[in-house]
Amino acid sequence: MEPDPELSDEEFPELVQMAKERERLKTLQREKASKSFAEQNHAADGLDDDIFDTESSVATADPILEVLISSEIDGTKPLLVKRKLTQSLKEVRLAWCDKQSNGGQPMASNIKNSIFLTWKGKRIYDVHTCQTFNLNFDSTGKPLGEGVDSNGRVHLEAWTEDLYKAYQKTQAAKSQREQDGGEEEEAVVEEVEVKKIKLFLKSRDYGEVRRSVKPSTVVQKLVDAFRQEKKIPENKEISLHVDGDKLDPEDKIEDTELEDRDAVEVHIR
Repeated sequence: MEPDPELSDEEFPELVQMAKERERLKTLQREKASKSFAEQNHAADGLDDDIFDTESSVATADPILEVLISSEIDGTKPLLVKRKLTQSLKEVRLAWCDKQSNGGQPMASNIKNSIFLTWKGKRIYDVHTCQTFNLNFDSTGKPLGEGVDSNGRVHLEAWTEDLYKAYQKTQAAKSQREQDGGEEEEAVVEEVEVKKIKLFLKSRDYGEVRRSVKPSTVVQKLVDAFRQEKKIPENKEISLHVDGDKLDPEDKIEDTELEDRDAVEVHIR
C-alpha cells in the first residue's frame, strides 16, 4: 500500500510517518511468511535430498513443491525432489532414472529414454508441469487432494511401456468386475507374511538373472527386470518359457507352475 498522495509531509507529518511505518511492518510480515514457506520446502522427510535447490524466497504464484517419485519396477528406489509449480517435469524423470542402479551400474540410456511418469494413473510428458494438475493448496501453501500424499507431496510413478500396459489391463479388468458384480461385501482380511520364491532367469546369450518375487508378482515384472539388468533395447522382444511353454506376461507367479529355485528360460529376438 502506497502512502496517500494527498497527505503532505509538511501539513500532516504524523499521519505520513504512521502510514510509512504500517507499510514497513507489512513488508516485514510478507518476507517472514515467504522465508518460512521456503524453509518448509527444504525438509526431505528422511528420503533423498533435494537436487533442485532454488532461491529461499518463494513467490506466491510459483511455490516450490515436494515431488515424490516411486515405481513398481523391481529393484528401484523412490526419490524426493523439489520443483517449482511451473517448472517442467523432464528433469524430475531424469533425476529418478539417474538415482537407479543395478549392480553399481547406472541405468542404460536406452532404458532411461523409455521411462515415463504418471500422476493418478494417467501418463504425463516431459513438457508437463505440476501446474498442469490444477492442484488445490491449504493455508500453508501445501497442495492437497487426490494425487498428493499425507505429507503434502505430489506423488508420481515411473513406468516402462510394458509394465504400464499390464497395469492398465489389470485396472480395466478390475473396473469391469466392479461394474458386473456391483458392490461387494467388505471382507475382513487377516494379514499374513507372504513368502517369496527365488527364480533363475537364464538366457543363452545374456546369462543369468536371479530374482526373489511374491506369488502375486506378474510375469511381466520379471521380463522388465531382465531387460533392465542386461540393458536389452526396447525393440527386442523378451519372453519367458518353462518346459517349452511360454508364460503369459499378465499371469501371476502363483498362477503358473513355478516353484522356489526353478529355472526360467529367457528367449530374446
